[in-house]
Amino acid sequence: EGSNPISTVLFGFFLYLVPSPNFIINEHEEFFSLTKEFPIITFYSSGYNYPDGNISLEYTHIYDDDVDNFLRLGYKHIIPIDVFEYISPGITGFTNFNGFNGVAGEVSLGLFKFYDVFTVYSRYRYNLNPAETDQYFQEISIGLYSHFFTIDF
Repeated sequence: EGSNPISTVLFGFFLYLVPSPNFIINEHEEFFSLTKEFPIITFYSSGYNYPDGNISLEYTHIYDDDVDNFLRLGYKHIIPIDVFEYISPGITGFTNFNGFNGVAGEVSLGLFKFYDVFTVYSRYRYNLNPAETDQYFQEISIGLYSHFFTIDF
């Protein structure tokens, strides 16, 4: 109330761009990373609280690891639940554009709404490189989800 609409939009855009911190665990080491997910296309069936799902593009940077940058493309299905905001199983494909390619299964839990357009979430993801089955890693992250800059269907 009483705030400048331009500053409100700029603050929202800043929050939208904040990356999510990740804790990465592989067989021998643990790493910290930052990731930013951009939902590109959302799918609705009824209502506009949350979409039924989305296709998203995601960039991850892992600190202090040999394989340190990943680009991901994936689908997440969003299921509203009573206790929290939603639960969201998903699958993503990823690459570092240098031979390390794989697939990841994940589940996110939407914890609570923030400023009516953001949802604070927690995510667990299991990443696997099918060409080298010993190269897997797990991620635990917390972040902000929003779908207001997407193409809606």
